[in-house]
Amino acid sequence: MDAMGIGQADPYEGSLEKVYGRLGFLRKWTAYSLKHEAELNAILIVDQSDVGVNLSELLNSIKIVVINFDDLGWDILSTAISQLAHHFDTEKVPVLCYPFEYVDSRAIPFEKQYYAWVLNVCYGNDFMEYMYKKYRLNHN
Repeated sequence: MDAMGIGQADPYEGSLEKVYGRLGFLRKWTAYSLKHEAELNAILIVDQSDVGVNLSELLNSIKIVVINFDDLGWDILSTAISQLAHHFDTEKVPVLCYPFEYVDSRAIPFEKQYYAWVLNVCYGNDFMEYMYKKYRLNHN
């Protein structure tokens, strides 16, 4: 969650919503937690943007990160999704769920499968140094 910036503000730019808003675009997200008896089961992120900024529905969707795989029933999660769908002015709302094994193990129908890659850029230089060494690349 830290690498995704959930719950963190950028001290240099301000919120993502404000940066895009200054440029005349809509881009915002709100995170919700789904808990049972004080235990976190999932995080649901309502991600909204202008149509022109949207990339394959990735920026205008509900993203779900399942934390407690075994105790989160699909009936509960689908109810939570339904309650958040009112944030969108469309008939269908894209839902992206991680990990895929949650969807697969419950035989939940899906259209596409994506791979999530999250890189905390605080470690960007270390990562690039690793890649240069691993692939023996020359960088100047």
